[in-house]
Amino acid sequence: MILVSNKPIDSLPLDDPRRKWYVEETNKIKRLKEAVIIKKITSFRLDATGKRHKPPVQGIQSKQQFVSDWGDEVWACANSYKENVDKTFSFTPNFYFLESLITLNPKTQFEIIFFFTCIVNLAKYGYTIDNPEEEARELNAKDLPELEVKLAIYKSIENLDELRSIAKSWGLTSADTMQDQQLKLRLFEIVKKSEQNRVNTKRGYKEFIDEVFKSNPEMSEARTTVNMAVDKGILTVDHSTRRVKYADTQDTICIVPLDEKDRINDFVAETLLKSRNSEMYETIKLDVAGPNSVEKPSIADIDGIKTRDGLKRAAKKLSIVVTPTMKDETIRTKLINAIQGEPVNLSQKVEA
Repeated sequence: MILVSNKPIDSLPLDDPRRKWYVEETNKIKRLKEAVIIKKITSFRLDATGKRHKPPVQGIQSKQQFVSDWGDEVWACANSYKENVDKTFSFTPNFYFLESLITLNPKTQFEIIFFFTCIVNLAKYGYTIDNPEEEARELNAKDLPELEVKLAIYKSIENLDELRSIAKSWGLTSADTMQDQQLKLRLFEIVKKSEQNRVNTKRGYKEFIDEVFKSNPEMSEARTTVNMAVDKGILTVDHSTRRVKYADTQDTICIVPLDEKDRINDFVAETLLKSRNSEMYETIKLDVAGPNSVEKPSIADIDGIKTRDGLKRAAKKLSIVVTPTMKDETIRTKLINAIQGEPVNLSQKVEA
């Protein structure tokens, strides 16, 4: 029988949470198809000479202090019990003696199984529950994400250009020059390494599968753009200060927080996607795509630019050199002249 605070569990009210929990757990035990096996974690011990010996029989008291949501109580599993003269209680048996391995029938020994699996901390005594089915389930659950990534890389993504694009978003900037199998192998290695360090990278198997199925295409494109921009030197990263700059104008994109130092490119991509940096992001995308894809701004575009950084980026598109001392209106005038086809006087005196 199972006892709680020296009272049989069956004597508690039906709606008592402890009795309801006991019934739920024992019903689960009774439905088991296989025997429950309790085994010693270490099946032998070594003496001073290094010789193996069978471990001694382990005694576990039939009453245990148990801390639950309902408080700190004494739970016991015994065939019988009695109250002593001094108001203490005795249980028979007083101890359970465990060999290296014991087998219990869930249909007839569900109470003792409940006691050892729900009340007793078996690990404290060096024992564990042998559950091959659960171990297999945990192993499969652990291996399944990796298998899904392999399947996606080697089978699901049939379009090689799409695979190259995804690879570049994961930092494999040389993807365009790689052969099919080399690309797949390197991409899988990168994703696996990121998974192993996901506490810092914040990306792994799940994020890769999400990217494959286009859950966030804008972020995927931003990561690809930043990875390629860093690789081409369009963006520079000072790892000592964690400052990221747009190389052409030396504008600071952001300063990467210390806790993001292992995922700088991803952090920059996330930063650029924010609306306040959208203009810079578009400029970087054009730089990554190459000069042929640059669309020159119109006079209306120039009139709509309100910041110096915006003027500097427009000047870059029109190959106009901007010096630190040049006034914003001078830059704007040069831009308008260039758009109208008027020659830009590079020898013009720089305004202070």
